[in-house]
Amino acid sequence: MAITTHEPTIGARRSLLLRLLVIVAFCTLWLRLWQMQVLQVDQHTQTVLDNVLIPHSIGAPRGCIYDRDLVPLADNRPSWAVVVTPSRVPAYRGGAPRPEAFYSIAAELGRIFSRSDLSVEEIMRRMTDGLPSDALTPRLVVDNVEEATRSRIKELGPELEGVDVIQRYVRDYPHPHGANAYHVVGYASRLTAEQVKQGKLSEGYEYSDIIGQLGVEAAYERELRGTKGHEKIDARGLPVTASAPRAGHDLVLGVDSALQAAAEQALEQWAKHQGQRSAAAIVMDCRNGQVLAMASYPSFRAEWCVPQATPEDRKAFTEEQSAPGNPWMNHAITGKRFPASTFKIVTMASALEMSAFLGLDTFGPNKRVYCTGRILVGERKEPKYCWKRNGHGWVGLREAIAESCNTMFYSAGAVLHAAGGGDGVLLQQGARACGFGSKTGIDLGGEYEGLVGDRDWRVRQSYVQDNMEVGWYVGDTMNMAIGHGDLDATPIQVASATAVIANGGVLVWPHVVKEIRAGDQPVEYRYPFPDDPPNTPRPITLSGQTLSIIRDGMRMAVTSRRGTAFQAFQPFTRVAVAGKTGTDERTNNSWFTSFAPYGDPKIVVTVFIEKGGHGSASAAPAAREIYEAAFDESGRLRVDLDI
Repeated sequence: MAITTHEPTIGARRSLLLRLLVIVAFCTLWLRLWQMQVLQVDQHTQTVLDNVLIPHSIGAPRGCIYDRDLVPLADNRPSWAVVVTPSRVPAYRGGAPRPEAFYSIAAELGRIFSRSDLSVEEIMRRMTDGLPSDALTPRLVVDNVEEATRSRIKELGPELEGVDVIQRYVRDYPHPHGANAYHVVGYASRLTAEQVKQGKLSEGYEYSDIIGQLGVEAAYERELRGTKGHEKIDARGLPVTASAPRAGHDLVLGVDSALQAAAEQALEQWAKHQGQRSAAAIVMDCRNGQVLAMASYPSFRAEWCVPQATPEDRKAFTEEQSAPGNPWMNHAITGKRFPASTFKIVTMASALEMSAFLGLDTFGPNKRVYCTGRILVGERKEPKYCWKRNGHGWVGLREAIAESCNTMFYSAGAVLHAAGGGDGVLLQQGARACGFGSKTGIDLGGEYEGLVGDRDWRVRQSYVQDNMEVGWYVGDTMNMAIGHGDLDATPIQVASATAVIANGGVLVWPHVVKEIRAGDQPVEYRYPFPDDPPNTPRPITLSGQTLSIIRDGMRMAVTSRRGTAFQAFQPFTRVAVAGKTGTDERTNNSWFTSFAPYGDPKIVVTVFIEKGGHGSASAAPAAREIYEAAFDESGRLRVDLDI
C-alpha cells in the first residue's frame, strides 16, 4: 500500500508565520506594559508629577489695625515657616496617602522641634487634615522657625521630601504704650476644626489659613482678610500664570493706646486688690459713642494664641486659663449682673419725666423724703432697707443721688408702679429707652443683651422655671428702682445710659472701629453683623430740669462730704467729675459710672469690679486713675476727639 504525503502549501506557511508574528508582537507589548506599569511605575509617576502645572494660591496680606493716632495695634512681620505639600510626599499615590509615610516625616519633625505642644500626632493632623482633597496645597506645620532649625531641615533634604521652609508674613501685636487690648483687637490664628465644620473651606479658606478668632480681628474678618492671588507652577518651580493678591483693608479704631494702657493698669491693680476677680472698664466719647478704651480683666495676650507663639508664651497661656474670672470673656460687654445703684439715674429720670407727663405731683423737682433706714411695703408691711441702716434723714433729689439713698428710689418706684397701672411698665419703658434689655450693637461679637423683666417675661419664664411667680407687684418695681430684682446689665449698657445724661438725652451707638481704609483712602463702612447697624443716635425726651437734677446729684457724689464717691476723689482737681457709685450687696460687686468735664461733658468712664466691695472702695478709685491718665494737670483732655 502506497503512503501519500501532503506538503504544506505556500499559503498555509504564510498563515502560520503571521500567527507567530502576532503572538510575538502581543507578548512584546504585554512585557512592555508590565515593565512600565509595574517595574517603572515610580519613574513614570514622577515624570507626570514633574510636568503637571500645579495650581497654587498666594496668600493676601492681612489688613493692619491701628489706634486713633495710627499707631499699630496689629500688623504683619516676615517669618520663616515649615510647610508640607502632601502631593510631594513620596508615599502619595493619586491622592491616597499612606499614613506610615507621613508618620515618618512627622516623627522627624517632632525630633527637630522637640516641643511639648507639638506632638507627632499634632504634626500628622496638620499635614493630613482633609486629605485626599486639596493635596496640592502646602500645609503650615510650624511658624516662626529659627535659623538653626531651618538649616537642619535643609540638611535632611531627601529624608524630608515634600517639606519646605518658606518665608511668609505672620500677625504681630506690638502693644504700644504697653496696651494689651486683647478683647478689643483680638487675635488671628489657624482655622479651627470647628470652623472647618462650619464650612469655611467653601468660602475660599484653606486648612493652613489664618482667620480672626476674637475682637475686631474676628468681627471684621471680611474686611481684613483680603483676596488671595492664584498661580500655576511648572516642573521647574516657576509660575506660568499668576494673578496678584489684594491686601485686606486696614481698621482705624477709636481707641487711644496710651489711655487703653492706663485703663488696663488701673483695672488690674484694683481687681487684684479685691482678690483678682473679673473686672471691666470703659472710656467712651459720650457725644458719638466712640470707644476710647475698653479693658477686661483677667485677660490673655494675643501673642500667646498665634501659631508662632513661643513655648514660654504657650506656658503663660496655659497658666492663665486657670485664673479666676474667666479670661476668655470680655466682661465689658457680657455677664449677668445687677447694675445696682448706677441704675438709679434711670429711675430718677423716669420718675421725673413720667410724673411731669402725667401731671402727677407725687414726684416733682422738690420731692423730699425722710430716710429712717427702712420702709414698710404693702399690706404685709414687708420691710425694705436703705444701705445706710440708721438712715439719711431728710434728703432731696440731688442728695438722694449723691448719697445713694434707697428710700428716695423706693418712693420713685412706687410712684411709677401706681402710675403705670400697677405693673411697673413705666420704669421698664424708661430702662429700655436708655438701652437696657437689648444689645447696644457694639461692633464686637458675644455681646449679652441684658434683662429688663416684667409681667410677660415672668409668664414666659414660668414655663421653664418651677415656682416662678407670674405676678408683678409694687415690691418688684421698687427692687428694680434700686438696680436689683429682674434686671441684668453689662458695663457697656451702663456706660451708654450714663452718656444719655451726659450728652443731654441721646442714646448713642458704642463702637470700636472708627474708620476702614484701603491704603490711605477711607472706604465705605460695613457693619460686621447681619443686623442693621444701630448707628443713628436715638433722642430721649428728657427736660433740662431733669438733666440738671441728675447731673448735680452725680457731681455732689464726688464733691459732697456725704457723697458716696467723695473719699475716692479727694483730692482731685484736674477735671470736674460727676459720678454714681453702685454696690450689689448680694454679691459685693463694685460699680462706678461717671462723666467729665461736669460743665461740658466729653467722656464717660464706667468701671465694674466683681466682689470689689462698695463702689467707692475699688471701682471709683480705679476710675480716678483713668481720669488722671485722660486729663493733664491743666484739665486738658489728652485724647484728640473727632468733635
